[in-house]
Amino acid sequence: MKKKISLIFTKILTPLFVLLTKVRLFLYKKKILKSIKVKIPVLSIGNISMGGTGKTPFTLWLLNVLKKVNPEKKIGVVARNYKALNNKSERVQIHISSPLYFGDEAVLIQSKNPDVIVFSGPQKSISALELLSQEPETNILIIDDGFQHFKLERDLDIVLCDVSVPWSYYLFPPTGFLREPIQSLNRSHIIIFTKCEIKNEETYLNLKNIVQKISLQGTQKLIIESEQVLGEPIHFGGTLLENWSGLKSYFVFAGLAHPEQFAQTLKNKNLTIKDFKSLPDHSLFDQSLISKLIEESKGSICLTTEKDAVKLREWPFDGPPLFVIPMQLKIDSKFEKLLIDKLKLLEFY
Repeated sequence: MKKKISLIFTKILTPLFVLLTKVRLFLYKKKILKSIKVKIPVLSIGNISMGGTGKTPFTLWLLNVLKKVNPEKKIGVVARNYKALNNKSERVQIHISSPLYFGDEAVLIQSKNPDVIVFSGPQKSISALELLSQEPETNILIIDDGFQHFKLERDLDIVLCDVSVPWSYYLFPPTGFLREPIQSLNRSHIIIFTKCEIKNEETYLNLKNIVQKISLQGTQKLIIESEQVLGEPIHFGGTLLENWSGLKSYFVFAGLAHPEQFAQTLKNKNLTIKDFKSLPDHSLFDQSLISKLIEESKGSICLTTEKDAVKLREWPFDGPPLFVIPMQLKIDSKFEKLLIDKLKLLEFY
């Protein structure tokens, strides 16, 4: 019965979803719906599927690259306040309730880049205008998850494609997780294949073939392959967890789009995971959930992600040891140079 209902939904909803997406694209292309153009270069980091492609690790990596290329440039970042309380565009401030108010990803980006101007709000275009109004000397604007945000014109679109998921993810809902047709990649300038260290061969080859066909039909696409690697675990107190690989058993929890990938990456490092708690993406760690995690850990050393850690400021000092593992992006230096050359060519630097 469930299979029959799913088939009916697929036959009815998928064509409707595709139609609505194409109509929206058409209206913006024909200028029937208007876009906002700002005076500085706008760079978008986005995807064509729903969540979990690794945008935040890439954003953190890109900010480091941009600051390295030209440390004098003033960088602004705009993020949507997904599941956050603020109902207007505001500059992110770091305090105990920041993740709840501004959103976990915006707070993580700001906390790791205090010299960058990060704004969070329900509308990216309004947040961009507010940022530039308050910080008119900003030189470059990065839009987090901006590929479908046609309300704001961009100069460079970087699109991330997760190659670790099954190919079915690249179908339209309700079967898959596509936001728009894969052929929309022709609007992009740079395509980043993420999580190549755990790639699904079918997904990887299919995406590569599609991008190559798109390149033959128009502008050549720059494809950059990347991996996500684990940084050294850091205690809330700032100390490193030494000799952590393969020596102890851990209680691991994560609230991500694909938390099981985090667990698998830890297992690939030969860690003994006593128990793994998978939580919904953007989970809010209230006192009830924290108490439950402490109880389930049974005193074991706890490991979690940076994205989750920004919401765990109320973790008790006398609770089990909690260590945070950064998920870092790894890109071959030759691709980093190609990306920098692309930015220079488009007069970003």
